[in-house]
Amino acid sequence: MSVIHRSLFSLVSLALFVVLVAIKVDNKCDWNWFVVFIPMFVLDLLMCLMLAMKWLRTSPAAAAGLSTASTSATNRWSHSISMATSSAAQRRLYQNIYCLTCLLTKLTFQVVICLRLDYISGSRLPLYITFIPFWLCIISCLGLMVSTRFISSGNRSIIS
Repeated sequence: MSVIHRSLFSLVSLALFVVLVAIKVDNKCDWNWFVVFIPMFVLDLLMCLMLAMKWLRTSPAAAAGLSTASTSATNRWSHSISMATSSAAQRRLYQNIYCLTCLLTKLTFQVVICLRLDYISGSRLPLYITFIPFWLCIISCLGLMVSTRFISSGNRSIIS
């Protein structure tokens, strides 16, 4: 899927989500909050599939400069950590892990928000506990930015 298709799908699903939230907040429908969040869940599923395809497509043998015909799909998973000795392969592995962490914490946050809005009263689930996955996602994104900007820059100064 090209970049334009991904961005168009993201914008359409976000617009549909905003419309569904507006309809739900105005009490025009009596839907469950999980139904309102379906566009975001579909977007998360698509992102997870694209991340898995990217992870499987990037073989450790290709990162090491070897032929990809000699490695099977099952060997890619088993060798992905052991072959990540070069800094570029290690950086790609960390970026994939950060992206997966952000995706899972975002999905967890959406489910917790839906549970809080539909089933759990405010006194049983405080708001600060509801937002823990969100803060973990923000910290993970910050870690990704710091690792790609400052750690991967090598010996360059922090102020560039």
